[in-house]
Amino acid sequence: NRFAPHWDSNAKYDGKDGLRKAKVWVEKSPQNIVLSSFLESVYNMPIAEDGSVEGMYDPKAKSSVTKFIYVTRHPIANILATDFFIQESMGGHRDFEILIRNYIQMHKYANMDSKELSSPFMWVKFEDFAENPSKTLKEIFKFL
Repeated sequence: NRFAPHWDSNAKYDGKDGLRKAKVWVEKSPQNIVLSSFLESVYNMPIAEDGSVEGMYDPKAKSSVTKFIYVTRHPIANILATDFFIQESMGGHRDFEILIRNYIQMHKYANMDSKELSSPFMWVKFEDFAENPSKTLKEIFKFL
């Protein structure tokens, strides 16, 4: 991972050296579904060993170190999980209508964003994975 200096690879995960042994790190925050163009630029930026930037990323370049897998789930399941997170972590509550509008808008942006990527991408429904994990993982591994 070329951005390893920015991650705390000395951190313990479940009492083990999980981060140190990881070959691939994944950004999975739901709100980051709309940041793929930004993340593509950051991770493809030419960086020298000393950490300095050697020019800018050319989105028209044929080579890319990034691949994007958009994992999405049914809007109701997403909204219930988001509402639970808000209640547990912030002690608050969001109106159902606000959460569904946010879900729809995020997916519209992500769909537009994915079409502008130079990097390969795929969409995976969480429900497909839950129903048939072997098939879904085979598709993901083939993509990777």
